[in-house]
Amino acid sequence: MVDIIKIVTDSTADLTSEICKKFDIGVVPYYLNYKGKSYKDRLDMKINEYYEILKKMEIPTTSIPSIGDVLQIYNKAAKKGVKIISLHVSSKLSGLLNVANNAKNSLKNMDIHLFDSLTTSGGLALQVIAAARLAKEGKSIKKIIKRLKTIRNKMETFAILDTLEYLKRGGRIGVVEGFLGSILNIKPIVKIIEGELKPFSKARSISKAMDKVLENIKEKIEKNKQIEVAIMHTNAIEKAEKLKRKMLEKFSCKEIITLLAGPAIATHAGPGGVGISYYPVSDDD
Repeated sequence: MVDIIKIVTDSTADLTSEICKKFDIGVVPYYLNYKGKSYKDRLDMKINEYYEILKKMEIPTTSIPSIGDVLQIYNKAAKKGVKIISLHVSSKLSGLLNVANNAKNSLKNMDIHLFDSLTTSGGLALQVIAAARLAKEGKSIKKIIKRLKTIRNKMETFAILDTLEYLKRGGRIGVVEGFLGSILNIKPIVKIIEGELKPFSKARSISKAMDKVLENIKEKIEKNKQIEVAIMHTNAIEKAEKLKRKMLEKFSCKEIITLLAGPAIATHAGPGGVGISYYPVSDDD
């Protein structure tokens, strides 16, 4: 008998409602805290309203979902009598995986498998979509987890920021200290390495920063090797489209998705930034 498997993630994956509906993905929302009120990411406040707040440098804070929020999503899936693979933002960037583990332990009769993506935003989105596709094909939990580990090991995620100001104000000092003392008006490039945000490089413009990232990717990808790609942006669709065009010119992309980053990501990255996550497609895909 084929297992019925549901995929659960969190709102740092920045998945569109269309993708979530297509694959029946459950999403646990982060919280946006602003002027004494808490709003569920993408549910209680429109994304355009959020970016207007951010643009004024009235920087909100974010907080992780509660065990109750996670249980709500798990219990909704349980009504369908399914097994769950719960993939989340890197445990080195957030405490959500601990919350999910507590939720799992309180549901003794449910078959829940947690997975640390060791990334976020588009990188998490690509893992979630891969898992959802495999689940739809009727693959077993064991096979899906094995494939996720392969993708995680091969995945790279870069972000090009328009400014360091939001990272500094958000207390991510460890990320920005590698850029401190640099020339003014640089465009910092950060990379997720072993689940953590690390300084990678810098450039004098967003376009030059894109070229640096793509050159780095080119060094690692065999010629004509297909890759799965996610382009992310913090309310900078024109930059995202430019990065997408550059990717299509240089690489064989099996699929590219474009994602608008929500509060959990953009509060720290700031508006005007773009990012890219990718992994090479295996012969099994």
